[in-house]
Amino acid sequence: MSSNFKTRHRRVQSFRECLLQDNEGRQLLSELSLAARAGAVIAPVLKPFHFNIDFTDPAHCRIEGDTLILLVSSAIQENRLRQLQKRIKTALAVAGLPLTSIAIHIIPPSVETEYGQLELPHCERPSSASGAAAIDRTLSFIEDPALKDTLGRLRDTLAPATPTGSSALEAKLAQESLTLAMRRRELSILEGDLQYGLQAISIPTEEEAAEFPPLAGARARLLAKHAQQSA
Repeated sequence: MSSNFKTRHRRVQSFRECLLQDNEGRQLLSELSLAARAGAVIAPVLKPFHFNIDFTDPAHCRIEGDTLILLVSSAIQENRLRQLQKRIKTALAVAGLPLTSIAIHIIPPSVETEYGQLELPHCERPSSASGAAAIDRTLSFIEDPALKDTLGRLRDTLAPATPTGSSALEAKLAQESLTLAMRRRELSILEGDLQYGLQAISIPTEEEAAEFPPLAGARARLLAKHAQQSA
């Protein structure tokens, strides 16, 4: 039978054997091996200080180039390791490991319950007919589609699920209050324009000041005041 039709049974390769088939996998295994060796070397140095961390575990000890990265779970452990950096570097050098620098990072432990990740309690947003009405009134002045859509969803969230007489009255009062506030703003703008116009009319002209000299001083004062208000 030709070799092209022979069935060849190959055993299943392990994860390590699969990694050894390319350069990146070999580099990863080399770094893991070096990290485990470094963790074993520094263990006697750290033992008297009761870290209660297994630095031979890749979860707490990693390699990045010539840097040994130690991962701890609190600022106290980080500060203590920083004080021991010279001893750690000496131990690594004596062991002949190609690691010249040390980095220490804090990774806080995740908070988990008996059934898994801790879930925060859901907070119901209280409904507000006046808030929904105010947002609905504002939507007509907004041009940005994304912002308008976001405010629309907020309005729908704030709106009471079952409108009642009191909620309808609240919404009506909110609309009237918003309308009144906008009218007050328009009136204040008109009042400012009116005062500006009256002051401009009441300023004597150059001809009037020339014909009646006492008006020259008043004209100068009014022009200065007018310029100050316009600035």
